[in-house]
Amino acid sequence: MHDGDIKERTKRSITLGMEWLLSQEQQISKISDFAAHYKAPYLMAVTGQRERAAHYAKLLEKSYLREDGDFRMSAEVKGWQHMPASPGNRYIYGNGWAIAGLQKIGAYGAVAKALPFIQKFQDPKTGGFCSRYDIATKKVDPSRMDTSCTCSALLALLTCGRFEAAVIAGDFLVRMIEDQPQPDKYFFTTYEAGKGIFTDVFHNEDATAFNSRKHYCVSTEKDALYEIVWFLGMPMKLLGNLYDLTGDQKYLQAADAYFQFFNKLSEGRWHNNSGTKIMWGAAELYALTGREDYRAAAERYLTWLLDSQHEVGVWVHSLWYKSLAEQPFQATLDLVQEYISEFSDVLYSLSRIHN
Repeated sequence: MHDGDIKERTKRSITLGMEWLLSQEQQISKISDFAAHYKAPYLMAVTGQRERAAHYAKLLEKSYLREDGDFRMSAEVKGWQHMPASPGNRYIYGNGWAIAGLQKIGAYGAVAKALPFIQKFQDPKTGGFCSRYDIATKKVDPSRMDTSCTCSALLALLTCGRFEAAVIAGDFLVRMIEDQPQPDKYFFTTYEAGKGIFTDVFHNEDATAFNSRKHYCVSTEKDALYEIVWFLGMPMKLLGNLYDLTGDQKYLQAADAYFQFFNKLSEGRWHNNSGTKIMWGAAELYALTGREDYRAAAERYLTWLLDSQHEVGVWVHSLWYKSLAEQPFQATLDLVQEYISEFSDVLYSLSRIHN
């Protein structure tokens, strides 16, 4: 496929997805779950939807941003009704995305309130961000840090210009890939305070369960079609951003190590709906280095995602669901918002001239 062909197909896919979102606005407006809206400001920013950006800035600030700076459905309920295991394992993941999007669209008042909340989660010793929070006591659980919360917070920190804290968070991502105890078999996502990388994760394979191995570990020994491979793609993207910021080769080398682990997975890795961040990260690394293996990976993933888009503009998350009818509306909404956002970023990255 020629570069021009894939770029035009991607633009059409973005248009189709945005048309679907517009057609569903009435239904979307009825959803009271933060999980349905947290990526919307980022999406509206990168696609230039100014009026809708203003709508979502107001929605998040008025309906979800609490006095403590957290985004929740209510005082005692975080959200993620369709995927309750997510905040249990990655409490501030949605917060980081929301803050980055709000910063991009200029909602600085909301950012000034929301950013300090997630900054409380950064562990001063490791630089990683804690993954758990007790809503009842309003206390961060300092026992575990993970790569997903760290990446989401890092996205917010970079977008908001908090570069010193971002660099420390990036160092945590570097150590997490360098210190893996079984690097040919597993990538463990979580660090246990005072002990090291958390490996007691082999309880069950149910991706919807709180204690599922899949929430804590990517395995080369399992079918990669059903692994949560965004655990590898998001560090690629953010470490690439840190290399762009600092010029320090260690970030580029660590990003490549995440990419090389991804390449150890089975062929199912190329048809995994959690892998858009592999595409996102590989495109960023191509923009920075000009390496053809990064470009090829980004375009291969992008092509599959374009091919798998339903004619109405949506996708099915095959990691959890078998059909569009089975997939909750909020999950469909989340996929469309994320994919279009990352498609827009990838088009930019693939068009950049590397240094």
